[in-house]
Amino acid sequence: MVNFQSEKNKACLNYIKPKRKAESNFADSIECDPKATRKSYHELGMYEEVVKMFWDDITKKLPCDCRWILYGRPVLVNPKNGIVFGFIFSNVSFAFRLPQELRTDETTKYGHTKQELFREGSIDIVDILGQDWLLFYAKEPDVVSRTCAIAYNYTNSLQS
Repeated sequence: MVNFQSEKNKACLNYIKPKRKAESNFADSIECDPKATRKSYHELGMYEEVVKMFWDDITKKLPCDCRWILYGRPVLVNPKNGIVFGFIFSNVSFAFRLPQELRTDETTKYGHTKQELFREGSIDIVDILGQDWLLFYAKEPDVVSRTCAIAYNYTNSLQS
């Protein structure tokens, strides 16, 4: 389902591809359908509650199922063009493709570009993925759900 040829996915794929052995039971698969998890989200090497919020709660308003596993990590992929528009960045945050022109007061208030990670130290998502990405902590589900819908709609308009 992921479009590996799309320039839009290049930086995202490079970041998501594990640099070390991932804790996910699906890390050896480049991509797979999440139905293979049997709803056992702990198999993905992340907090089960975070995966549930990301895949089940904030995606309810999307018109189709966009859940996918990429290099063992839960992601959201637009099935129309295979472009990744969201992924679990860490056990406490989500990353969404959200270009500047689509950001609202709400996304600016709750979104951020920098985060401290245990192993990597301070990370700036703009340096890694580019200007079109923003991080949101895994809280404020209504805000994150609206942001997810904006990111989905944006990728719907992109050419693969």
